[in-house]
Amino acid sequence: MNSNDEQSGSPDPNQNPYSPTDHGQAGQTDAALSDELVHGMQSREYEIGDILSVSFNLFRQNFVDLGVPGLIFGLVTLVVTVLASSVSAGWMMSMMQVSGTGEPDPMAMLSSISEYAPLFLIMALGSLALQAMLAAYTVLRTQACARSGGQKPEIGVTVQEALGVLPLYIGVSVVSVIIVGIGFMLCFLPGIYAAVILALTGPLVAIAKAGFGSITQSIELVKGRFVKTLVSLVAVGLAFYVVIILISLIIGNPAEEQMRIMMEGAGGDPTAALQDYITSPAYIAMQLPGTLIGGLMYSMLSVLSTVMYFNYSRPNQ
Repeated sequence: MNSNDEQSGSPDPNQNPYSPTDHGQAGQTDAALSDELVHGMQSREYEIGDILSVSFNLFRQNFVDLGVPGLIFGLVTLVVTVLASSVSAGWMMSMMQVSGTGEPDPMAMLSSISEYAPLFLIMALGSLALQAMLAAYTVLRTQACARSGGQKPEIGVTVQEALGVLPLYIGVSVVSVIIVGIGFMLCFLPGIYAAVILALTGPLVAIAKAGFGSITQSIELVKGRFVKTLVSLVAVGLAFYVVIILISLIIGNPAEEQMRIMMEGAGGDPTAALQDYITSPAYIAMQLPGTLIGGLMYSMLSVLSTVMYFNYSRPNQ
């Protein structure tokens, strides 16, 4: 956009309709990135290596802002899962009860489902809200960490901004999950395709304030960049999963022997043994690395989607 256009306020016909300068909050996204990042993101199309390099560097250099919340998310998820699993141990055992014919007892299953349905509903809604909050915060904080001069608002300011977009973020996430789920039900590949083309809905909701229009806008931005987006997402996911696998191989399965000991100590009561097993230090220690790294991966994917959003939506393409 030239200076005359800026002064007159007339739109540039070459302006990208999905540029963050058109959709962000006033004064927030204009010149929001550092000079170096602006030059790279908004002057040329990033290749896969560029996307991954910028994303990992932002994540590494701002780990307290972007990584620590992911660790907290993973820890909270583990605690809630352990507590809920311990409470619902009776449900798990009753689901495994069999009738005299050797088949699962339908009445026992129905009774268990009705008894624990509220708990599972609360867990599902809570998990969705936590994931949406982490993603919205990470997207907005990634933008803040890339601002010129390294000046960042207080973390509390970013949290407030994330809370402001949280209802829409949850709504768009639910719609996206349904679309992806239908894709996986039809066939595996349509689900993968849907997940990739909707990868930018997060930044479009949190930064561009596009609401449910973020779904169609994400599809437009990923158009012609599907392979690049897919490879970038898979690369990040594989990097973290390799770490999880390596840690699992190193620590082994210390909870297996613990379960045998607890079964003997519980006098053969499977429900009591299962409750003791789920809350045992060995089980928690076995689950802890995976949940923490999973939280980091979730945060990193939000950083990645934000970088791709800024690059794909650069003005005057």
